[in-house]
Amino acid sequence: MISNSHNLGRLQLLELKKRYVYLQAEENVMKSEFRTKLLPHQIDMKNSVGLALIESLMPVVIIGALSAIALPSFLNQANQAKQAEAKAYIAAMNQAQQNYYSKHGGFSHDLGQLGLSIKSVTNNYGYSIEKNNTIETNVAGNAITHFAVPQSTAWKTYIGGVVAVEPTATSTATTVTILCESDKPGVDVIPPIFSSTAAPACPANWTKLD
Repeated sequence: MISNSHNLGRLQLLELKKRYVYLQAEENVMKSEFRTKLLPHQIDMKNSVGLALIESLMPVVIIGALSAIALPSFLNQANQAKQAEAKAYIAAMNQAQQNYYSKHGGFSHDLGQLGLSIKSVTNNYGYSIEKNNTIETNVAGNAITHFAVPQSTAWKTYIGGVVAVEPTATSTATTVTILCESDKPGVDVIPPIFSSTAAPACPANWTKLD
């Protein structure tokens, strides 16, 4: 009786081991199938993340490329806008000196006396008036020079002036103006070339503006 009970217990234990091995095998099969089904989804997710990253970076790349193309043009336009101020101011000073000379018979060294709302220093240029003593002796003091000195070495320099031309047998004294632009930016100012018998001229490496 005891032997039969012992044998029955052994049989039950073997049966339990078989079931455990079977369940383990089933679990391994399920895990393998799960991995097989999950792997494509993981690949798709990785690809989706990569594509999303590329798509998010594309606008940055495009904006960077456009900026590299447009920035030089923008800076050039900005510089031209600054320089336009100097050209306009020097031209206005020349004309105001002509009017002043016709009324007073001489030129003014005071920017305020010219009746212009031009500051001696702006955010872009510094403006000054200087008597020109480098011309011929017989007209010394009958010429005036206007300077526009840039606040940045990226901008060109401008000079202008007015000279009183000596009268002839058939005409009275008249005034002639000149406006010059430096060929390169950041150049120091030098006076124009004045003469009592010829039109004023720009120095070397300067261009005359109409």
